[in-house]
Amino acid sequence: MFRAGVTIVRVDAQVINGRQVVADLDQSSFRVFDEGVEQPIEYFGRDSEPLSLLLLLDVSGSMKRRLQEMAAVSRRALDALHDGDRVAVVVAVRNETFDAGPRRVLLDWLLALLRTTSNTRGS
Repeated sequence: MFRAGVTIVRVDAQVINGRQVVADLDQSSFRVFDEGVEQPIEYFGRDSEPLSLLLLLDVSGSMKRRLQEMAAVSRRALDALHDGDRVAVVVAVRNETFDAGPRRVLLDWLLALLRTTSNTRGS
Protein backbone atom coordinates (compact mmCIF):
# COMPACT_ATOMS: atom_id res chain seq x y z
CA MET A 1 0.00 0.00 0.00
CA PHE A 2 1.42 3.38 -1.06
CA ARG A 3 0.97 6.28 1.31
CA ALA A 4 2.29 9.82 1.09
CA GLY A 5 2.08 12.83 3.34
CA VAL A 6 3.69 16.01 4.45
CA THR A 7 4.59 16.57 8.04
CA ILE A 8 5.89 20.14 8.02
CA VAL A 9 5.96 22.82 5.34
CA ARG A 10 8.48 25.60 5.77
CA VAL A 11 7.24 29.13 5.14
CA ASP A 12 9.79 31.96 5.14
CA ALA A 13 8.49 35.50 5.54
CA GLN A 14 9.91 38.99 5.75
CA VAL A 15 7.50 41.78 6.67
CA ILE A 16 8.26 45.27 5.42
CA ASN A 17 6.54 48.60 5.80
CA GLY A 18 7.66 50.82 2.96
CA ARG A 19 11.39 50.13 2.90
CA GLN A 20 11.74 49.23 6.56
CA VAL A 21 11.78 45.68 7.91
CA VAL A 22 9.16 45.18 10.62
CA ALA A 23 10.95 43.54 13.54
CA ASP A 24 9.87 41.84 16.74
CA LEU A 25 6.84 40.03 15.31
CA ASP A 26 5.81 36.87 17.11
CA GLN A 27 3.87 33.78 16.10
CA SER A 28 0.52 35.43 16.87
CA SER A 29 1.28 38.00 14.13
CA PHE A 30 0.96 35.32 11.42
CA ARG A 31 -1.75 33.07 10.01
CA VAL A 32 -1.11 30.32 7.47
CA PHE A 33 -3.77 29.01 5.08
CA ASP A 34 -3.77 26.00 2.79
CA GLU A 35 -6.56 25.95 0.22
CA GLY A 36 -8.56 28.38 2.33
CA VAL A 37 -8.20 26.40 5.55
CA GLU A 38 -6.17 27.91 8.38
CA GLN A 39 -3.31 25.63 9.45
CA PRO A 40 -1.61 25.54 12.83
CA ILE A 41 1.90 26.96 13.05
CA GLU A 42 3.91 24.12 14.56
CA TYR A 43 7.20 25.99 14.82
CA PHE A 44 8.03 29.67 14.76
CA GLY A 45 11.59 30.92 14.73
CA ARG A 46 13.74 33.84 13.78
CA ASP A 47 16.58 31.80 12.33
CA SER A 48 18.82 33.55 9.88
CA GLU A 49 19.58 31.68 6.68
CA PRO A 50 22.65 32.25 4.51
CA LEU A 51 22.08 34.45 1.51
CA SER A 52 23.00 33.42 -2.02
CA LEU A 53 23.66 36.55 -4.06
CA LEU A 54 24.13 36.72 -7.82
CA LEU A 55 25.63 39.90 -9.22
CA LEU A 56 24.90 40.11 -12.94
CA LEU A 57 26.99 43.00 -14.24
CA ASP A 58 26.35 44.30 -17.74
CA VAL A 59 29.53 46.08 -18.78
CA SER A 60 28.70 46.43 -22.45
CA GLY A 61 29.09 49.77 -24.19
CA SER A 62 25.49 50.82 -23.56
CA MET A 63 26.15 50.72 -19.79
CA LYS A 64 29.32 52.83 -19.91
CA ARG A 65 27.75 55.85 -18.22
CA ARG A 66 26.29 53.67 -15.42
CA LEU A 67 29.47 51.80 -14.42
CA GLN A 68 30.23 53.99 -11.40
CA GLU A 69 26.69 53.55 -10.11
CA MET A 70 26.87 49.79 -10.77
CA ALA A 71 30.13 49.57 -8.83
CA ALA A 72 28.66 51.49 -5.87
CA VAL A 73 25.51 49.36 -5.74
CA SER A 74 27.59 46.17 -6.02
CA ARG A 75 29.80 47.34 -3.17
CA ARG A 76 26.75 48.01 -0.95
CA ALA A 77 25.38 44.54 -1.72
CA LEU A 78 28.73 42.91 -0.88
CA ASP A 79 29.09 44.97 2.30
CA ALA A 80 25.76 43.57 3.53
CA LEU A 81 26.98 39.96 3.38
CA HIS A 82 27.43 37.90 6.53
CA ASP A 83 29.43 34.78 7.36
CA GLY A 84 28.08 31.85 5.38
CA ASP A 85 26.60 33.99 2.59
CA ARG A 86 27.63 33.13 -0.95
CA VAL A 87 28.26 35.28 -4.02
CA ALA A 88 28.39 34.50 -7.71
CA VAL A 89 29.35 37.10 -10.29
CA VAL A 90 28.43 37.06 -13.96
CA VAL A 91 29.92 39.76 -16.17
CA ALA A 92 28.01 40.30 -19.41
CA VAL A 93 29.98 41.67 -22.34
CA ARG A 94 28.80 41.98 -25.91
CA ASN A 95 31.59 41.51 -28.45
CA GLU A 96 33.95 43.71 -26.49
CA THR A 97 37.17 43.26 -24.55
CA PHE A 98 38.39 44.47 -21.18
CA ASP A 99 41.63 45.84 -22.56
CA ALA A 100 41.25 49.40 -21.35
CA GLY A 101 38.90 52.01 -20.05
CA PRO A 102 36.21 52.01 -17.37
CA ARG A 103 35.15 48.39 -17.94
CA ARG A 104 38.65 47.16 -17.15
CA VAL A 105 38.72 49.34 -14.02
CA LEU A 106 35.37 47.87 -12.90
CA LEU A 107 36.55 44.31 -13.48
CA ASP A 108 39.83 44.90 -11.62
CA TRP A 109 37.92 46.49 -8.73
CA LEU A 110 35.45 43.63 -8.60
CA LEU A 111 38.12 40.94 -8.62
CA ALA A 112 40.08 42.70 -5.87
CA LEU A 113 36.91 43.18 -3.83
CA LEU A 114 35.96 39.53 -4.13
CA ARG A 115 39.44 38.46 -3.08
CA THR A 116 39.23 40.75 -0.04
CA THR A 117 35.70 39.62 0.80
CA SER A 118 36.59 35.93 0.59
CA ASN A 119 39.71 36.45 2.72
CA THR A 120 37.93 38.39 5.47
CA ARG A 121 34.78 36.26 5.57
CA GLY A 122 36.47 32.90 5.26
CA SER A 123 34.41 31.68 2.29
